[in-house]
Amino acid sequence: MTGLQPKASVAPVTRGVALDAVPGSLTVNPAYSLTLTTEVSGRILSSSLELGKRIEEGDILIEIDPTDLRLQYESFKANYEAFKKKIVLRGQERIALQQAKDDLDNAERLFREGNLSQLEIARQRESFQLLLESQEEQKISDDNQLRQMEIQLKEWQRTLEKTTVVAPVSGIVTRIFAWPGELVGVRTSLATIYSDELLVEAKVNEENFAGIQIGHPARIRFLAFGDRIFQAEVEKVLPNADPETQQYTVYLQLAEGEELLRSGLTGEVSIIKNRREDTLLVPRRALFGNFVYVVNDGVVELRQVRSGFLGLNQAEILENLEEGELVIADEIDRFRDGDQVSLAGSGD
Repeated sequence: MTGLQPKASVAPVTRGVALDAVPGSLTVNPAYSLTLTTEVSGRILSSSLELGKRIEEGDILIEIDPTDLRLQYESFKANYEAFKKKIVLRGQERIALQQAKDDLDNAERLFREGNLSQLEIARQRESFQLLLESQEEQKISDDNQLRQMEIQLKEWQRTLEKTTVVAPVSGIVTRIFAWPGELVGVRTSLATIYSDELLVEAKVNEENFAGIQIGHPARIRFLAFGDRIFQAEVEKVLPNADPETQQYTVYLQLAEGEELLRSGLTGEVSIIKNRREDTLLVPRRALFGNFVYVVNDGVVELRQVRSGFLGLNQAEILENLEEGELVIADEIDRFRDGDQVSLAGSGD
């Protein structure tokens, strides 16, 4: 009949270090994502965008046909050069002003010598002042217009530069929205770039959040890497909870294994707030509520215990278990109090 008995996977009650650990869910996310858009309109001549491709800040990604913009730029530049020549030609007017100044100086001398009337000197003074003010106003207007045209010229040059779309940051191309030959407008989405800097983001329930601090150690298990445990520590703690889930966000820094991280990885984390040495431990999966199944001489005994610190893999037992006793540590829902079992791997 022994062969018909179910086999139980058991683990001994051991003595070791218990950890007061806060559980949380884990996701690896890019530090940021960026949607690349156009700043000018035109037809895409070429693109170096490829899905999954890593790009570096400053890389040329897309070339937009600059022909129409260049024609407008050249037209404006021609007007600018013509206006500068016009200002040079106005130098003749400054010569006329100097001649008028010389004539006024001569008139002032004649007036002092009594050879020119009060009315005539007043007329010459007024005529010179009008000419002076007119030329000063013209110079202010010319200088202002020239500065404005120089600014516009730089704006046209900058607009032409924008026909070459460069990577604003380093990262990975995750989506592409526009292709060579397409006509695009201003603010058209071209691609999505994910930062190659990754953040290990943990979500912790409200009831477990109190006491988590920067520098607390943590143990991480990613689903993609099975039972492998990664050591980490708390790097940032956001003080506000998500209004929908009431979960808090904690960012972690891995001690090693960062090269294995990929965006989208998920897993679980245990943030260690405290530890207790030389205490009784059982596998955490052996504990359900305040009970464990103990196997004595092939018979299952449901036993109520008092648990203490709960870690990612182990649970501390404070009462009602002895070191060396065997507890069922796997598929515990298959067993009931009083079942007769054989031990997995015992050969029974």
